[in-house]
Amino acid sequence: MDNVELRPVREHCEFLEENEVYGLAGIVIDGYFVRFYEKKADQEREWVDQRYSQAKRDPCDWRLSTRIRRKLSKLLKPYLY
Repeated sequence: MDNVELRPVREHCEFLEENEVYGLAGIVIDGYFVRFYEKKADQEREWVDQRYSQAKRDPCDWRLSTRIRRKLSKLLKPYLY
């Protein structure tokens, strides 16, 4: 994965790591942010069974606690990377 500093690429890397089917094989930082992954196991399950998908909340969830968590996440995420 090239350009890991970009949010969509970084989120895809997070998906690969949280799904546990791919493992991080190496990182190159010499002028670029590149991560290499290798497949650890075959995946024969539906997306609803994947750990990454289960951890994400329903985007239509409008409870107060969910809205507060989204706002905080949006404010803090740029400072975490």
